[in-house]
Amino acid sequence: MMQKNTKIDEAQGRESVTECQIKVSVIVPVFNQGKFLSEALDSVLRQTYPYWECVIVNDGSTDNSEEIAMHYVNKDNRFKYLYQTNAGVAAARNNGIGSSDGFYILPLDSDNILCPYYLEKAVGHFQSYPETTLVYGNIVRFGDESGLWNLPEFKWECFIWRNCIDNCAMFKRVDFEATDGYDVDLENLEDWDFWLSLLNPDSVVYRIEEVMVYYRVRHDGRHTQEGNVWSFETVAREISSKHKEIYAPYLQNILYYRSEGLEFEEEYRRIKERYDGVLASKAYRVGKLLLRPFAWLRKHL
Repeated sequence: MMQKNTKIDEAQGRESVTECQIKVSVIVPVFNQGKFLSEALDSVLRQTYPYWECVIVNDGSTDNSEEIAMHYVNKDNRFKYLYQTNAGVAAARNNGIGSSDGFYILPLDSDNILCPYYLEKAVGHFQSYPETTLVYGNIVRFGDESGLWNLPEFKWECFIWRNCIDNCAMFKRVDFEATDGYDVDLENLEDWDFWLSLLNPDSVVYRIEEVMVYYRVRHDGRHTQEGNVWSFETVAREISSKHKEIYAPYLQNILYYRSEGLEFEEEYRRIKERYDGVLASKAYRVGKLLLRPFAWLRKHL
């Protein structure tokens, strides 16, 4: 476990900046998840890394979420409680981060569970490799589905086409402040959109090889509710239209990563058939023959 490396200014009675730089702010938005919230907060309490605060953001719940949250606030002063009128998970995360002061930030959904060593391992990596922008780990599904969710290693060229990073990943406050935060208008896409704002092709992203998060799969959850189901093509269109500067260099070509799980097969097949048809056409062959002298001149002059 990382040892406390801080000095106390006795005259001021305050901790020095050194400890602030190793503090983690865990942000837990909750909306009518009282039946799961205790498990999430208990997993924060069980962390082997002690220098954390946990901001519970009640997003206008009408169940017993507030009662449960206050139980933990009274139990441990590292828990903080914040209420907002229902505005969605993106707004709740932004408000929670705004009311926190940790050097590192870790969002946690109120129905998921952290591995006890997550904070310790993630902060340890940041301390050893300060050039790192983001740290995440593997995931185990439980609930309505089960099994290991072995997230792939981060590769920018694949990541921009399909998000491979769960929302429960650690990043630095200073990097968050360089973005516009989570987009409140991109429900169900806010995580991927935020990572695209936070990262760039040169970012150092580290995946912990071990399981760090237990992800509760609920067929009645916000990502699977009727009316919230979206196709990959819709996602790509929404994301690429907002981040045009990222996608512009790639949209000049057709990128098809079947091995990475992209599902453009039908569109790819149609475009390839048209392309092959052009290459096989008489007009193309005649045009290519007529242009051959100009190609020779361009090469030799």
